[in-house]
Amino acid sequence: MADDILVSSDEEYGDSSSEDERPSMSEIPDTLTYRFPKEIMVFDGDKIVDSHLHDGERNLQIYLKRCSDKLCAFASFGNTRLCCLLNTPVNEADIEDFEAGVSVKVSGAPYVSETSLRDLIKYIIPSSVMDRTFLQVRFIVYSDSGAVVPVALMTAMFALTATAIEVKGLVTAVTVLTDPDGNLTIDPSKEMEQKARDRIPGYAYVTAMKVMKDDHVRWFDMEGLSKATNLRAAFKKASESASLQYPQMAKMVQQLTERGKNVEGMLG
Repeated sequence: MADDILVSSDEEYGDSSSEDERPSMSEIPDTLTYRFPKEIMVFDGDKIVDSHLHDGERNLQIYLKRCSDKLCAFASFGNTRLCCLLNTPVNEADIEDFEAGVSVKVSGAPYVSETSLRDLIKYIIPSSVMDRTFLQVRFIVYSDSGAVVPVALMTAMFALTATAIEVKGLVTAVTVLTDPDGNLTIDPSKEMEQKARDRIPGYAYVTAMKVMKDDHVRWFDMEGLSKATNLRAAFKKASESASLQYPQMAKMVQQLTERGKNVEGMLG
């Protein structure tokens, strides 16, 4: 996919999320709790240690809850915490004058484009499914310490899987930042990412997404001002790191699938 799908500038897209819309920490969890939520899965991902990682390690945690017509996927990735709220999909047989598509709303991360996430979610769903489905997705970022887009994409995949929406395959995504000296940082902090968004010379980051375990990067975005050689190194590292996430993600999805077979009505 083209590298211009994701833009981080509010000046280019008017649909970016607003910092003013950041909800209280209790807004989504408490609302769901009142409506008899059904716990689906709690999974602490394996820690992956890499010398290029920010703070030396990353640990993706997913917590899925289903309540009434909504599924809520909570994700924790270091100090980045977000929620993906997915309304039960509407299919073509439910209503007249049906129009397929994806609606995405983002709160708490003003630099993230809702247009980009909408296009990427549509991309990971097969066209045969997307042509007869309408989805409403809301991302609420409670705590932002970087890597929001990769975490949002992987969390969305779990939410879609838990609602029995077919996806093209396991989604893995990584952000890699390069500094003026060419040093690479996987999953950089928000402050480091902001240097690239502020166009400070030498700082740039690459976000790459893969579907299944292959060498082909299905989507990427570059932000910042850096030497071409440093950007190529960051892109290569992002591609490699996305592939390394595959075993962990496969393990988590397998657990979700097995749990779904034993929990009546979980996927309906």
